[in-house]
Amino acid sequence: MRKHVKLFTGMLTIALALQGGAAAITAEAVEAETEFGTETESETEKVLPESKAVLNGELINVLDESFEVSAVSAENGWLCLICDDGKGYGSPWLAVSFDGKHEIKAEEGAEVYLGTDGILRFSWKDAGTGEEVKPDKLAFEYSADEPVTAIYCATLYDWDGNVAEEKELTTYTQTEGGDFFSVTWPLMEQETAAHGATLFGHGTKYLTVEDDGGDAVCRDDAGNEIARYPDTSADFMRAHLSGDGTILTVVADGKTEVFQMN
Repeated sequence: MRKHVKLFTGMLTIALALQGGAAAITAEAVEAETEFGTETESETEKVLPESKAVLNGELINVLDESFEVSAVSAENGWLCLICDDGKGYGSPWLAVSFDGKHEIKAEEGAEVYLGTDGILRFSWKDAGTGEEVKPDKLAFEYSADEPVTAIYCATLYDWDGNVAEEKELTTYTQTEGGDFFSVTWPLMEQETAAHGATLFGHGTKYLTVEDDGGDAVCRDDAGNEIARYPDTSADFMRAHLSGDGTILTVVADGKTEVFQMN
């Protein structure tokens, strides 16, 4: 992947406040602006805020958006997260390493998937300028005066977050009534199959979150307790467990806690 000239190193300090206490995340980070998103590698370990959750697992990340786990490569230490709000094209997707040192940002319509040989990231770039084009723009913002022509690309990253392969899949020009989905879907299916990736959260388990004596409790379909949040309202909380049972995501108040289960 070609990188912009701008590279910078700095201190990343994020103050997070959660019920039951607050803590600061401080990490020495190197951030690279790229054509298709930003990948950040942390040089020091994150210090995460304490979670109220009681469960057989460990908090590994806290995100300031609503995500659900979509796919996991436990053996390689990566997980894929997709927008929990179901907003469609343009909604955020994210691939992140368990240790939080690497992340690859994407969005619906130009998604990111975990394969057997690495992380597969789709993207669109303007055929004339090379700048990133948002998928929702291509799908919904057609202009007869200035139609956009964009190149659909696939980039494969290795498990260290480095670009291993990049190729152009097709060129798409907006037309009135153009079918964006029919162009992208077969190509995405072909590429994900070639790299052993699973589409759209196959096997993800949607948990029930209910009140239990003033605690918010996450349960699976069999009624087994997966996680408990003491003295916490279950209203508007959502929880998802990966198909292999290794990653739990819990959404509350627009934040997502990510746990690696034991």
